[in-house]
Amino acid sequence: MKVQAPPNSGFKFFNYKHSFCVVLLALVDALYKFTVVDIGSYGRNSDGGIFAHSKLGKHLQTHLAIPKDKQLPGTSCLSPHVIVGVEAFPIKTYLKRSYPGSQSKGDNEKSIFNYWLSQAR
Repeated sequence: MKVQAPPNSGFKFFNYKHSFCVVLLALVDALYKFTVVDIGSYGRNSDGGIFAHSKLGKHLQTHLAIPKDKQLPGTSCLSPHVIVGVEAFPIKTYLKRSYPGSQSKGDNEKSIFNYWLSQAR
């Protein structure tokens, strides 16, 4: 299917997959409720760059308000509250992302971690 560029957009929305897109960055809680939405970044920008320059990314750097660890029901295990992101996002204590593809190949523990993190995302 041939994709037409939005009028007067130039190549700002043209991404590495050779299509036009607008980026949606969203933060959703454990009950699937959208808590933060950022729509309209150019498709040509990287996901990591969009996150770093977004209001959400900047706010997390200075006003981190993630709740304290909580005990998992029926266990004595404490679990941290984290944001689950994509591989393009930076590594932070509050932000979990998958191991890069080349690092997880052949490593069963990393592959299992990537699988479950993908399910959460």
